[in-house]
Amino acid sequence: MTRFYQELEHTADWTVRVWGDSLAALFEHAAEAMFELQGADLDANAPVINAIDCEAPDLEALLIAWLSELLYQSETADVVYTRFSIEITEDAAAQSFQLAASASGHRGRGPLSHVKAVTYYNLAVEQTAAGWEATITFDT
Repeated sequence: MTRFYQELEHTADWTVRVWGDSLAALFEHAAEAMFELQGADLDANAPVINAIDCEAPDLEALLIAWLSELLYQSETADVVYTRFSIEITEDAAAQSFQLAASASGHRGRGPLSHVKAVTYYNLAVEQTAAGWEATITFDT
């Protein structure tokens, strides 16, 4: 599997730079990075499928909401997510972004390292000439 993220040096937490050729791909790769950094095998069988919907006033807040919801569901339902399908839309009238996704994975977190939270520290979501890029820090 091709990696679409790079781990950046940080003293205590995990910081990654993630990229994608579309906004949806960026959000998918951010989720893959979060679970792979915890030790998940992204090629594992993924029989559990859950729908996830998020809404936020901007892309940074939407990325935090998306990753935080995945983290919450992973912890409470004992699921390791490994595959993602995302659609992101903008509602100009409501001045918000909506995310509708399906997340697939398997039960049993096993000996995964632990991400406590997704943070706003140095958070950035930017469109580039090659697509989209984000910097995300996970509290561990």
